[in-house]
Amino acid sequence: MDFGHRTLTSTEDINRRKGKDPLYDVLQDRGQCSSSSCGMASYEFYCTICMETVHVRDLFPISGCTHLFCVSCVSQYITAKLEDNMSIGCPDPGCKYGALDPEACRDMIPPQLFERWGAALCDLAVGRFKFYCPFNDCSALLVHELGHGEAALTQAECPHCRCMFCAQCKVEWHDGITCAEFKRLKKDERGKNDLLLRKVARESRWQRCPKCKMYVERAEGCVYIVCRCQHRFCYLCASPMSRGIHRCSKCKRTW
Repeated sequence: MDFGHRTLTSTEDINRRKGKDPLYDVLQDRGQCSSSSCGMASYEFYCTICMETVHVRDLFPISGCTHLFCVSCVSQYITAKLEDNMSIGCPDPGCKYGALDPEACRDMIPPQLFERWGAALCDLAVGRFKFYCPFNDCSALLVHELGHGEAALTQAECPHCRCMFCAQCKVEWHDGITCAEFKRLKKDERGKNDLLLRKVARESRWQRCPKCKMYVERAEGCVYIVCRCQHRFCYLCASPMSRGIHRCSKCKRTW
């Protein structure tokens, strides 16, 4: 992400914006001016981060507040904050108004760090609306911001790899099964072939043994089923049945 190019703010620019000599006032108020005459060329100030007195050319004013720090400390501060993936405010721990802007800081940080900062701001902006294509050979970053009254996105096509997936479950599209049903499945039941088998079983009206989870198909006879695991259940509703009793107590059916 490119925020454009801007050089560091000069003391002349500061004076022009404020309509007076704010650098003199700020340094005097904070006790950071080390020159008795405080001539512009001889300005030095005390950085409260590195606790060193540095020349005004190394000054970096924080936008939104009156805090001043040296360029080196601000650069290191930005690097540390981005390591924690945090938004970057004024280095002063008690300041609630100052903030650092990528454009103003571009010349004092490496290009890679600038790009990373831009990417972090993008992630912060899209927030909960971002997700990634679930296919490993794609994994493209996608964003879906719901409009007013718009339903949550489920079946979707990745604009990069053109594969269908479920935006809610973040998996390949589970045809024939709802998101709620998919989430109830165990991890070893979510494979492509497993989902295909479930779809065939549903269309063929096969029943699944509640105990061993094997599918059975009734070729003939009543609803009373004895699975190969010896569990007895109703073929219509999968309710357990007692030995020798061929009428389901739940669905009240024999055939």
